[in-house]
Amino acid sequence: MTDKKHPVDKVEQALIQAHRTRPQVETDADWTRRVMTRVQRERHPGRPTAPPDLTLRLVWRFAKVACTFAFVLVFFALQTGLEPDPLALHMFISDPLILQTLYLFVYVSGAML
Repeated sequence: MTDKKHPVDKVEQALIQAHRTRPQVETDADWTRRVMTRVQRERHPGRPTAPPDLTLRLVWRFAKVACTFAFVLVFFALQTGLEPDPLALHMFISDPLILQTLYLFVYVSGAML
Protein backbone atom coordinates (compact mmCIF):
# COMPACT_ATOMS: atom_id res chain seq x y z
CA MET A 1 0.00 0.00 0.00
CA THR A 2 2.83 2.35 0.77
CA ASP A 3 4.44 1.56 -2.59
CA LYS A 4 1.37 2.88 -4.43
CA LYS A 5 1.38 6.12 -2.45
CA HIS A 6 5.07 6.74 -2.95
CA PRO A 7 4.90 7.76 -6.67
CA VAL A 8 1.85 9.92 -5.98
CA ASP A 9 3.65 11.64 -3.11
CA LYS A 10 6.67 12.15 -5.34
CA VAL A 11 4.57 13.75 -8.08
CA GLU A 12 2.72 15.86 -5.55
CA GLN A 13 5.94 17.16 -4.06
CA ALA A 14 7.30 17.91 -7.53
CA LEU A 15 4.17 19.90 -8.39
CA ILE A 16 4.36 21.82 -5.10
CA GLN A 17 8.02 22.60 -5.75
CA ALA A 18 7.29 23.77 -9.32
CA HIS A 19 4.45 25.95 -8.12
CA ARG A 20 6.60 27.62 -5.46
CA THR A 21 9.51 28.32 -7.79
CA ARG A 22 7.55 29.66 -10.76
CA PRO A 23 8.56 33.15 -11.89
CA GLN A 24 6.26 36.09 -11.22
CA VAL A 25 5.03 37.69 -14.45
CA GLU A 26 4.39 41.44 -14.48
CA THR A 27 1.18 42.35 -16.34
CA ASP A 28 -0.21 45.72 -17.28
CA ALA A 29 -3.80 46.94 -17.56
CA ASP A 30 -3.88 46.51 -21.35
CA TRP A 31 -2.91 42.84 -21.08
CA THR A 32 -5.63 42.26 -18.47
CA ARG A 33 -8.23 44.01 -20.65
CA ARG A 34 -7.30 41.90 -23.68
CA VAL A 35 -7.47 38.67 -21.70
CA MET A 36 -10.84 39.52 -20.20
CA THR A 37 -12.21 40.51 -23.62
CA ARG A 38 -11.05 37.19 -25.03
CA VAL A 39 -12.57 35.25 -22.12
CA GLN A 40 -15.86 37.10 -22.57
CA ARG A 41 -15.83 36.43 -26.32
CA GLU A 42 -15.19 32.71 -25.78
CA ARG A 43 -17.87 32.52 -23.11
CA HIS A 44 -20.52 34.10 -25.39
CA PRO A 45 -19.36 33.55 -28.97
CA GLY A 46 -22.50 35.00 -30.58
CA ARG A 47 -22.76 38.09 -28.40
CA PRO A 48 -20.86 41.22 -29.46
CA THR A 49 -18.29 42.57 -27.05
CA ALA A 50 -18.89 45.66 -24.94
CA PRO A 51 -18.11 49.04 -26.50
CA PRO A 52 -14.74 50.57 -25.70
CA ASP A 53 -14.31 52.71 -22.62
CA LEU A 54 -14.10 55.86 -24.74
CA THR A 55 -17.64 55.36 -26.06
CA LEU A 56 -19.04 54.85 -22.58
CA ARG A 57 -17.29 57.96 -21.29
CA LEU A 58 -18.70 60.02 -24.17
CA VAL A 59 -22.21 58.70 -23.58
CA TRP A 60 -22.10 59.53 -19.88
CA ARG A 61 -20.65 62.99 -20.54
CA PHE A 62 -23.43 63.68 -23.04
CA ALA A 63 -26.01 62.44 -20.53
CA LYS A 64 -24.64 64.81 -17.88
CA VAL A 65 -24.76 67.75 -20.28
CA ALA A 66 -28.28 66.85 -21.46
CA CYS A 67 -29.58 66.55 -17.89
CA THR A 68 -27.99 69.86 -16.92
CA PHE A 69 -29.51 71.53 -19.98
CA ALA A 70 -32.94 70.07 -19.17
CA PHE A 71 -32.66 71.26 -15.57
CA VAL A 72 -31.75 74.79 -16.70
CA LEU A 73 -34.63 74.78 -19.19
CA VAL A 74 -37.14 73.67 -16.55
CA PHE A 75 -35.80 76.25 -14.09
CA PHE A 76 -36.11 78.98 -16.73
CA ALA A 77 -39.66 77.88 -17.60
CA LEU A 78 -40.70 77.95 -13.95
CA GLN A 79 -39.19 81.40 -13.46
CA THR A 80 -40.87 82.94 -16.50
CA GLY A 81 -44.23 81.35 -15.83
CA LEU A 82 -46.16 78.66 -17.64
CA GLU A 83 -48.46 81.00 -19.59
CA PRO A 84 -47.78 80.97 -23.33
CA ASP A 85 -47.20 84.23 -25.15
CA PRO A 86 -50.45 85.09 -27.01
CA LEU A 87 -48.66 86.39 -30.09
CA ALA A 88 -46.44 83.30 -30.39
CA LEU A 89 -49.43 81.02 -29.82
CA HIS A 90 -51.44 82.83 -32.53
CA MET A 91 -48.52 82.55 -34.98
CA PHE A 92 -48.13 78.85 -34.19
CA ILE A 93 -51.82 78.06 -34.67
CA SER A 94 -52.30 80.19 -37.81
CA ASP A 95 -49.25 78.81 -39.65
CA PRO A 96 -50.52 76.24 -42.22
CA LEU A 97 -47.11 74.59 -42.56
CA ILE A 98 -47.19 73.40 -38.96
CA LEU A 99 -50.64 71.84 -39.42
CA GLN A 100 -49.57 70.18 -42.67
CA THR A 101 -46.48 68.77 -40.97
CA LEU A 102 -48.60 67.49 -38.08
CA TYR A 103 -51.00 65.80 -40.52
CA LEU A 104 -48.05 64.26 -42.37
CA PHE A 105 -46.64 62.80 -39.14
CA VAL A 106 -50.05 61.41 -38.21
CA TYR A 107 -50.46 59.93 -41.70
CA VAL A 108 -47.03 58.29 -41.65
CA SER A 109 -47.58 56.85 -38.17
CA GLY A 110 -50.90 55.35 -39.26
CA ALA A 111 -53.00 57.04 -36.57
CA MET A 112 -56.39 58.57 -37.29
CA LEU A 113 -57.14 62.21 -36.53
